[in-house]
Amino acid sequence: MIPAWPVWYEKICKQFGYNPDEDHAAAVILNDILEYFDLDMLHNIINNKTVLCVGAGPSLLSVIPTIRNFSMPIIAADSALQTLIRYKITPDIVVTDLDGQLDCMMSLADSSIIFVVHAHGNNMDRLSMSRAFRRCLGTTQNRPFGKLHNFGGFTDGDRMVFLASYFKARSIILCGMDLNGPVSTWSIPDSADTTVAAKLSKLHMAASLLEWLAQNSHSRMYTLSCDVRGFTQITSDIKNI
Repeated sequence: MIPAWPVWYEKICKQFGYNPDEDHAAAVILNDILEYFDLDMLHNIINNKTVLCVGAGPSLLSVIPTIRNFSMPIIAADSALQTLIRYKITPDIVVTDLDGQLDCMMSLADSSIIFVVHAHGNNMDRLSMSRAFRRCLGTTQNRPFGKLHNFGGFTDGDRMVFLASYFKARSIILCGMDLNGPVSTWSIPDSADTTVAAKLSKLHMAASLLEWLAQNSHSRMYTLSCDVRGFTQITSDIKNI
């Protein structure tokens, strides 16, 4: 766990009314479900590579041609998965708390994709779905233990950037990450118990976390999406990054 995370976690719990005990209870459930996962698999995909972190903001469709034109490791938030698959783009890693596009994820459960499943107090009833994933790593936003890890991050979107930074990506490029809004229709599934206003609040927290990470990461940070302090805005020509 990164040293600064407990301070961020306390702030997140206070702002959004989360109960750390419930987060821990969810983590216990997930830890009991999962098998051992070799972190070298993630290291081999990410370390010293330029990694595309793909979110499900409205700008996602505009960056699809860029994503397709370059062969780079891809980490995707779960709500971006269906769009990527539609355009014949298969991510290497999907970060999920099991609240979006579940049918799409289940259809790929036996693939080579690594699913990084996050346990928190509001998804205990869905954690059993993790059994279906052939390659699955568990994370918690509370103190890690057992088979669970905490690489930092809050939403699926910023957690994938923290993941890339943890495994020392050479460069990280945000794609489809519209942290200032608007919220895309596929970013809030019909099954999700949330609102656009709540989603925007989470995106603003994610932006704050990424601004902090940019100042504390060894990775070079770029964005094809919204402006994020500490991330260099770039165009579609990313071959030399």
